[in-house]
Amino acid sequence: MNRQALHFKLSTLEGGDIELKKLRGKAVVVNFWGTFCTPCKEEMPVMQKAYDRFKGDGFEIIAVNVRESKGAVKSFVDRHGLTFPVALDQSAEGYRSWEIYYLPTSIFINREGRPERMYVGGMSERQVDMWIEDLLSGS
Repeated sequence: MNRQALHFKLSTLEGGDIELKKLRGKAVVVNFWGTFCTPCKEEMPVMQKAYDRFKGDGFEIIAVNVRESKGAVKSFVDRHGLTFPVALDQSAEGYRSWEIYYLPTSIFINREGRPERMYVGGMSERQVDMWIEDLLSGS
């Protein structure tokens, strides 16, 4: 995974846009997910804890919801108290361009904008913390 991360610009749940290339210099986890996906639902509290723990350290999470209505996503986000950026990939263009086939899938991107790791499936708190710490330390 030594190439640059694929660029995307997606609308956010809040109504703005988020562009991956504008996050260069930060360690980023891009998490593709859906409200209907049981492992995604189980993983979201883990993502929120990681975001709360690392957001002050040059770290960002972008949760990319795939093909769901803004209303369904907003309801899920509000119900689970998620505070990290949520992007809407309603056409699944980003999902397809990254060649993602299963939800959830997370891509760990280093500060230089290169993907370091891709993980398919729900992750434990220990995994997420360890891999974010690796990104932040540059190892």
